[in-house]
Amino acid sequence: MTEASLAKSRLIYTLTAINPDTGQGLRARIDNPTEITILFADDDEEVARVTMGPEGVPDLTILDPKLRTPEHAANCLKECARGCNGDMLCVAGCALECATIII
Repeated sequence: MTEASLAKSRLIYTLTAINPDTGQGLRARIDNPTEITILFADDDEEVARVTMGPEGVPDLTILDPKLRTPEHAANCLKECARGCNGDMLCVAGCALECATIII
């Protein structure tokens, strides 16, 4: 998904990941061409926000200070997203994978 197509779209794009063992899920909502919000799938409570920097490097902000090891999730996201080349759907997938570290 390119930045231009996201900017023109009137759809809300989400990716959902559910752990089959626990049933717990997370959703990545692509808010705009540079921002993704991570939410709990069952109640849409916001957990984290991902902002794409100018170099295509994502920055993770944890919205709940009680969540554990946010720095590990941020490092995971930066490593995972290296191959995304700024593709927001790819980064959203990485964000979901890495957000499992904090829940």
